[in-house]
Amino acid sequence: MEANKVKAIKKLTGIAAKDSGNKTVSVIIDYIKIHPIYKRRYIKSNKILAHTETEIKKGEKVIITPTRPLSKKKAWKVIEGKAQK
Repeated sequence: MEANKVKAIKKLTGIAAKDSGNKTVSVIIDYIKIHPIYKRRYIKSNKILAHTETEIKKGEKVIITPTRPLSKKKAWKVIEGKAQK
């Protein structure tokens, strides 16, 4: 087995839903799933709290990555934030 295997950094893309916290932004991540019996596509979503040093406004597209736990519910940080057009 190869000892020097490098793991890929996990990145998720979502929309900033709430920006009212101090250095915290709430991000909604949408997933498209397929029903196992009916083969119909449907959307599931998760709401994740992420740490940010920059000013992120509601509705901006953000890229987040996991980090060490920063608080009880916050274990992600914002890498990049872009304004939606």
